[in-house]
Amino acid sequence: MAADDLEVSSRVILKGFGNWDVWISIIRKFAKTQDVWEHIDPGTANKTALTPPAEPTASEAKAGATNLNELSGDDLRKYEILQARYRSQLHIHKDKKKALVTLQEHIVKTVGSY
Repeated sequence: MAADDLEVSSRVILKGFGNWDVWISIIRKFAKTQDVWEHIDPGTANKTALTPPAEPTASEAKAGATNLNELSGDDLRKYEILQARYRSQLHIHKDKKKALVTLQEHIVKTVGSY
């Protein structure tokens, strides 16, 4: 479900418990396709926080290294692989943040006044 589909689904306004199942199913479908449901699932008491990935350090590539100047050869290649993985994880993190913002906007627009 893309953000556009979520926009089309904004015709379903949460008016109370009577249409909760329909409304939350739209939220759930979008959240699951964006891999963020675990962060917002109302049925889960302890939700996982969305945290950014940690940038790799020189010591992860070579034990005891404190800066990149201490890396060479295989250690430097290992660091480059760690950096590539970090960039990929950071991209995923940013996509999830965008999805959560989109969901928040959708929720605000589709919760009726009581």
